[in-house]
Amino acid sequence: MGGMINFPAFFGKLSTTGKTHRLLQELKFHSSIVTGGTPEQTFNLDFLTYLRWHLYRPLQVQTTSGTSEVHKVTQLLDDYDLTREDFDSIMEIGQFHGKVNPISNVDSKVKSAFTRLYNKESHMIPYAVLSAAAAKKIRKVATDNGDYDEEGSQVHDGSEEEEGMDVDGMIKESKKKPPAKPKPKAKKSSNDSAAGKKAKGRKK
Repeated sequence: MGGMINFPAFFGKLSTTGKTHRLLQELKFHSSIVTGGTPEQTFNLDFLTYLRWHLYRPLQVQTTSGTSEVHKVTQLLDDYDLTREDFDSIMEIGQFHGKVNPISNVDSKVKSAFTRLYNKESHMIPYAVLSAAAAKKIRKVATDNGDYDEEGSQVHDGSEEEEGMDVDGMIKESKKKPPAKPKPKAKKSSNDSAAGKKAKGRKK
């Protein structure tokens, strides 16, 4: 062997490769209805290059010209059934060593405007969105629940279904309106009470 193997650097590169492959599989799955189940290599070489350029270019144009272009980015994400997190994944996968990151040239105000617009809009996507924090919460609930029946199967109660409502991005729980406060009874005036007493006296 010509030299000593740098194991920390090797395992670091291996971890980065695994993360990139996972993100690529996620992007391919999210856009599979539009791309028609394109093979992973074709999706990476053809679709991602196109998507990346058309996603960051409107942001650069708005930074330099000041015209509103962020709606084009959110529309393209919707066209391919992609999320805001997928936008970051596409930028990360397409970034090569030694190349300038195109997002670094985008003004922070434009990035904030893009995020605000995406969060404000309603996005109909054909899959459930589960964040990393939500997935961790589900695993923790499954681990902490130690109730089992006689056959050894784990017993689930209704509380897990309620928690699933909170972590599932496709389900929005309707907010219950608070009950209406009862209207205060009108106080009788002194004239009304006096008239009532006179009426009772006449009946006697």
